[in-house]
Amino acid sequence: PRFERIAQESGVPLAAVRAIAAVESTGKADVLRFEPHMFLKARPDLKNVVKYTPKGPRQAWSVISSETGRAAFEVAFALDQIAAMNSASFGSYQVMGNYLLKLYPNPVQAYVAWKDDPEQVSDRMFVLWLKDHPAVVAAAQLPNWEKFARAYNGPGQVAVYAAKLQDAHTVALTA
Repeated sequence: PRFERIAQESGVPLAAVRAIAAVESTGKADVLRFEPHMFLKARPDLKNVVKYTPKGPRQAWSVISSETGRAAFEVAFALDQIAAMNSASFGSYQVMGNYLLKLYPNPVQAYVAWKDDPEQVSDRMFVLWLKDHPAVVAAAQLPNWEKFARAYNGPGQVAVYAAKLQDAHTVALTA
């Protein structure tokens, strides 16, 4: 019923909702990914406190779990709650924290609400994000996974992400 509700509220087909959750978090709602490069862009003064190792010269994101996990987020959150929230993706669909702050403007309340009921909060964030991005909904309806991937995750690794979505969508269609 959870994915069905999201499909109904957002207009994204059920198989697409399942595919997105599978690719973003393997369906787990309590997943958080902290993006230290985003945090340090907002707070360069904290570069000696928040650890960050870029994947490569043209790939700004970190792939080191100790820099991108919940503990790293909580260090950053203690330093600057808003910057930390805006630098992390939450839940089943890995929606950025600015959408969590749209649901709960107080960052402490937002984080506690997500920790207390990650599935429900994750679903609400995703529907809110989709309502703000009708072109992405249209891409998921087709489906056009490359267009979806570019809009949802940005211009990096579109083909890789689109292929993962296509594979997960094929599986979801038979579920």
